[in-house]
Amino acid sequence: MTAIHSMRRENVKRRAESKPETAHVKIFEVLRRKILSSNLMPGVQLTEADIAKQFSVSTTPVREALQMLIQHGLADRRAKRGVAVHQVTPQEVDDVYAMRAIIEPAALLESAPSLTAGDYESINGLLAEAKEAIARFENEKLSEINSAIHTSLYKKARNDILLSWLEQLRDKHKLISLYGWRAGTPRMQEWQEHDSIVTDCKNGQFDAAAARLRDHILTFKRNVAAADSPSRHSAD
Repeated sequence: MTAIHSMRRENVKRRAESKPETAHVKIFEVLRRKILSSNLMPGVQLTEADIAKQFSVSTTPVREALQMLIQHGLADRRAKRGVAVHQVTPQEVDDVYAMRAIIEPAALLESAPSLTAGDYESINGLLAEAKEAIARFENEKLSEINSAIHTSLYKKARNDILLSWLEQLRDKHKLISLYGWRAGTPRMQEWQEHDSIVTDCKNGQFDAAAARLRDHILTFKRNVAAADSPSRHSAD
């Protein structure tokens, strides 16, 4: 079983142990997966009547599911145009990654000393899967794996508020990763940076790992800005 599959099973188990999902939550999860796998592209209209017909439900749970997508930053409500899949903007990349560059290294510093040999084995498995996904140009899978790598590094932080903030940013992180790769940011460079961060943590160099993580986040932000710049598009 791969590392990413193992994490999925843990998530499924936790969901199964919680209260049963209601209709609007199930619809939200399906639409969320479609957005984060690029089966629903940015700007696509999410029409209540069409979705209700697809799931054989009334428009009430659909409306609630769409509101959840909006709250997660995966959809936008437009005046007189309804709800559409969210389109990432350069300003949003700046804002989200500036925030991540502050809070994620802090979470890593709390978490890394508590990571075990088993944790590193799982992370190494994720790194191997990420390398395969890069070779196969499987961007949607790579987005999920990269998010899992980051989560694995900071998951043992003691500060619940930090973890809550990072959890709220996870879908944004995945969405912006897809946006950046479509713009042409270097995916192998990101993999090498992940590998170096993990190596620093293994060697007990936690301050170095946190500094490298911050640089990694800000480098991606700069790469997205460069790849998405007007001069780059006019040169293309």
